[in-house]
Amino acid sequence: MNASMADNWIAIVCNLLRESIKKHTDRLNQIARRGDIQPVAWHARNLLELMLYSRFCAKNRENALRFYTDAVRDIRTRGGGEVRVAGA
Repeated sequence: MNASMADNWIAIVCNLLRESIKKHTDRLNQIARRGDIQPVAWHARNLLELMLYSRFCAKNRENALRFYTDAVRDIRTRGGGEVRVAGA
């Protein structure tokens, strides 16, 4: 992977994390208005985890690469097959 592809790849990882944070925040707000505590706790936990992943990836390229390779391994372990990131 050349430097330009790596920069694009890092942006893709950050965008995917950002989209996940937005999705869980929106869902958390919807559920909280209903007062159903169990899904509120689950989405809050997911948001905390996404925040930690985001900070880890933002520190440096090596962390982002480690996050990506761990995620790919997890997907393959679960039977997700080949994993491709657009532009990488």
